[in-house]
This record gives sequence, C-alpha cells and structure tokens, in this order.
Amino acid sequence: METQDKLFRFLESKGFHLVDKSTAPQPFGNYYYDYSDGHLKFRLLNDRSRQFVDISCSENINACYDLALVRSLILHEEILNKKVDFNELIDYFIENYCVIYDLFSPSNSHSTIAKLDIMEEIRARQMFPGAFQ
Repeated sequence: METQDKLFRFLESKGFHLVDKSTAPQPFGNYYYDYSDGHLKFRLLNDRSRQFVDISCSENINACYDLALVRSLILHEEILNKKVDFNELIDYFIENYCVIYDLFSPSNSHSTIAKLDIMEEIRARQMFPGAFQ
C-alpha cells in the first residue's frame, strides 16, 4: 500500500485525477484505479495479488501498455519477459516521469506505440518460445 500511495500522490502532484476505480470485494482481491490528466491515463491494477501499471494516451485510448515494457523501451532492453519488482518499477516511473510523458506526447506517441506493439510481440515470443511459427 505504501508504494501505491506514493504513486497516487505523485500522479496527483502532476495534475492527474482519479477518474475510475473498482475496489468492490472480488475474488482474489482484484481492483484497479485509473488516473488521467486528459492526455495520459495510468491504471494501477491488482490481479490475483500481482500489481501492474498500464499506460494509455488519448491518441489511442484503447491500447494500454505495461509500464515494465515502457521501461524496457527506454533502457533498450532485449530480454522483455523478465519480472520487474513493483516497487522498483514505481520508483523508476517517478524518476523518469518526464521521459515517459514525452514518449506519449502527441509528436512522439505514434512512433512510441509502433515500437511498443513490436516489443509486445517479441515479449510474447520470449514468454512462449515454440508457440509461434
């Protein structure tokens, strides 16, 4: 909860507002919180006790990208299927917020989305090596 609260405080300090949430009791304790500033949307998702942060932008609001994949894009990582500790990921996000926000700016979002789409396919091939022909 401490890391989650840290993320929420940070987003609010950057002008993001809570726009949706689901915290009703559900199996496995699943919940989500959506924060948006009108251009970017961040979703904190708890699914079966695993936490994720997804990013989407107004240019393609239906396409959400895992923050770990965005981090891999920035760091030019080739191994895309490694697990990143949630606390480390949030710290990375806060420290690199300006770079991440710029990736999804109107002038950069199309190329960023294209790169992330390719990286998603590469990650799937790394996770399930034999499943693709």
